[in-house]
Amino acid sequence: MKIACKYLAILKLFVFVAGYSQDIFAQVDYWQPIRGLEGVPISAIAVNAQGDIFVGADSGRIYRKLVGDDFRSVGDLPKFGGAISQISISSVGELFARYAGIHFSKDNGESWVPLSTGGMPLMGNFAIDSSSSIFVGVRGNGVYRSQDNGQTWDSLCCTDRFALYINATANGSLFVATNCCTNAGTWTGKIFRSTTSGESWTKVYEDPWYLPIGSYVSVVRANEKGDVVANATAGIVYSHDNGDTWKKIERENLRYSSRKIVIDSRGDLFLGTEEDGVFRYSFADTSWHEINNGLTDLRIRNISLDRNDYLYVGTVDDGLFRSVKRTTSVNLSAGSAPDDFLLEQNYPNPFNAGTTIPFSLSNAGFVTLKVYTLLGEEVATLAAGQFVAGEHQIKWQAEEMASGVYLYQIRMGQHSHTRKMIVLQ
Repeated sequence: MKIACKYLAILKLFVFVAGYSQDIFAQVDYWQPIRGLEGVPISAIAVNAQGDIFVGADSGRIYRKLVGDDFRSVGDLPKFGGAISQISISSVGELFARYAGIHFSKDNGESWVPLSTGGMPLMGNFAIDSSSSIFVGVRGNGVYRSQDNGQTWDSLCCTDRFALYINATANGSLFVATNCCTNAGTWTGKIFRSTTSGESWTKVYEDPWYLPIGSYVSVVRANEKGDVVANATAGIVYSHDNGDTWKKIERENLRYSSRKIVIDSRGDLFLGTEEDGVFRYSFADTSWHEINNGLTDLRIRNISLDRNDYLYVGTVDDGLFRSVKRTTSVNLSAGSAPDDFLLEQNYPNPFNAGTTIPFSLSNAGFVTLKVYTLLGEEVATLAAGQFVAGEHQIKWQAEEMASGVYLYQIRMGQHSHTRKMIVLQ
């Protein structure tokens, strides 16, 4: 459903300056659309080793796109009225989907069989390790494991009763995010780790004592190198030593859903937000970077990485997007706009009638300034011509625009810089 009273537009300022070739982090188009699911609210994404894409939707449907083919609906899952909350792929290529329990498919999603869980009340997600063992959190009873595709289940020792999220890494580690209560009344968020396929567990993180009773860890993700990230009541915390030590990352007032966070093989973090698109945290400069160039819908429903470090996001209305390049191929040595131009904050901001957009060029170049709606419809062309080097100002009269958040972006050839402004009518 569209947000009736709040429109999000993309304001693009294209500036070409001859001779500029410096690679700027996240300033070229980061995203490319994968057509076929426009208008489908995406709730789950998975990509197999062959590059086939599987997408779960709020409607309870699963869509598949084989390499070289288009998306189509597959499977015969019963219709319970809920969303597909997770799709995972085992090491032997079997598909598993979280939907009114767990279902699995051995024929690339054409047919699905319910996985027997013995009526256990499942919590959160499930995880599949490299040996195809399945791990689930059971409400009030911790973690269970099946080594025979759900025919039998073993109760595993020594985690809290409420296992909210489970992650299995390629290096053989398991991480479980919990809250509540090894001992009655503790009710604090913790992370447990197992390196023995769940046979034994070690508590590696606990929310600080001064947080209110009822703290929790809602998600934990890890890569093969031993980089781990988690979203806790204390904030986003990370570890570079497989959970032995932890530090906190400042979130800078980012509005996001607790589970829309992933970590690539280099250890960089990617965060999907409710209305502001996608942000990347680089340990090269310990800061967040907005990476929205190419996205036409900034309302992120799901975020996922494939095994080759391509990043995927599902949006509310505009379907599926994939990063143009592997996340690990981006040069992180520069995190700010180039010296050839400077885009400043518009003023006044917020505004209800007109605003001024200041920018400066160190070289002459061709400037195009346009306004677009969230759906990519052009609203206005504000500038289209040659600009001399020096300081410039563009005025935008927005009396007829709806209240909401807008982005304005300066682009120099293949490079750009983006700021945010707000219209209040």
